Amino acid sequence: MPACKAFHSEPAPGTWRGESSSACGGASFPFHDFMKQCAHRMEPSFPAGSFMLASIIIPVYGQTDMTLRCLEALAASRESSSLLHGASRGENQAVPEVLLINNGAQDFPAEGKRLARHLAEYFGSAGRMFSPPRNLNFAGACNLGAREAQGRYICFLNNDTLPAPSWLPPLLNALEQDDSLLMASPLLLYPPRGLPDDARVSPQWRRDGEIQHIGVTLRPDMRVRHLYEYWPADHPVTRRARRFDIVTAASLVMRRADFLEAGAFDEEFRNGFEDVELCSRLVRRTLERGKERRRAAFVPESVVWHFCGSTPGRKTHEEHNRHILAARKASSCMVPDEHLHLLEDGYELRLTPWLTWQPALSLRQEALLDRELKKQPSPAEVAALLREYPLWLKGRLWLVSHAENPRLALELAMRALHFDTSPAPLEHIFRLAGELGLAELRRSAADSLRAALLPPRERNERLLRLRAELRGRCPELADQPDIVRADEARFLAREEAPLRALLGE
Repeated sequence: MPACKAFHSEPAPGTWRGESSSACGGASFPFHDFMKQCAHRMEPSFPAGSFMLASIIIPVYGQTDMTLRCLEALAASRESSSLLHGASRGENQAVPEVLLINNGAQDFPAEGKRLARHLAEYFGSAGRMFSPPRNLNFAGACNLGAREAQGRYICFLNNDTLPAPSWLPPLLNALEQDDSLLMASPLLLYPPRGLPDDARVSPQWRRDGEIQHIGVTLRPDMRVRHLYEYWPADHPVTRRARRFDIVTAASLVMRRADFLEAGAFDEEFRNGFEDVELCSRLVRRTLERGKERRRAAFVPESVVWHFCGSTPGRKTHEEHNRHILAARKASSCMVPDEHLHLLEDGYELRLTPWLTWQPALSLRQEALLDRELKKQPSPAEVAALLREYPLWLKGRLWLVSHAENPRLALELAMRALHFDTSPAPLEHIFRLAGELGLAELRRSAADSLRAALLPPRERNERLLRLRAELRGRCPELADQPDIVRADEARFLAREEAPLRALLGE
């Protein structure tokens, strides 16, 4: 799923994803074979009087220390509360089972023994490990776990996560209380930057961490985005329960029967976009049956910390996965919704003169904040305002310009890329990379800046095409191309021309 942005296309080195093999075309459990195998296993049988409510499924590929930290956090959480509020302690539902799918069994045989030992130590008979003869990748591992699970609910969980205490009961309660929900997803947070490998969760993380996932939205160009990614972990937007068509599978709870009936994860995907495709398939199925659109719930009371990382070659399969996603026509039943979520929180989605979509503050709020810059604030004061108003773009660029040294300025400009979809942060990066002698970064920034410069004819055609698309796709934004066109002369003179001059064009 993105690098670790949109859908974790690649995690930290050695997590559950492996580059050496894939489930496509030769996996041990091909998609259609899997469906035949589990068709008669929709409801597992249990001993008389027993009842398993939830099964936690964790795909693993190497990185044993990280996995053990996840298991340790699960064990601590397991002791802190029953799974379902009001559940009888005498029932098995108070204790989830944990299924570890060891995708790296053939590559890291010694680590498998270590995992099995700790799994038994933490969970006893409620912990089970499966070691397939080859790496099944994420989709295949999850499908194997779902097939073997005994719980009514299944929870897919990345091994590079640390669930907070009592993270699971709110997710299960959301599904128990509302049959119209297909899935439940927690608040996924990035831990503070610069932590040691053995760091443990502390209350300070909630202030210094950042949002990784609340839910996945679609922009009018049908590109997926994690809503409010990189915003402060304690920002008020994290406190509102929401509904989405798409959520990430990094931590996801759903009914086992729903998952299997829908066909499970499509194993043609290679560690990316399998969650997007599953979500779209589930929505399509309900609509085809003439039923009300069933969605996924974001449950803010549930918190999971996600140690997303990157590794060389993390986009190796991205083109393949995009091709499969297009072939599955995943977007056919989806509608743009990012602007609706922004509107609920008092924000806007605007088309920029660069023809990018920009989440934004209201014009009034922008004007009020811009006045603060005339008061000669300190960098600390501007940074404090940005915690409250992360979409204050002028404030972000002001910090870049007022940084105490070029390296800090470059770091701030790189962070601004998460919030500003215009070329403005890239212009700073281009200049600073040259000043610091970072030739490769400077070339990369230059390439991105040139890509933003469109020939007049192509620009005009895009605006016309976009206006027609918006009228059918989200008419409430259909006036945005006309707003951009009305400001064309100013844009060409004050923004595009200086950029061309910067690049020597």
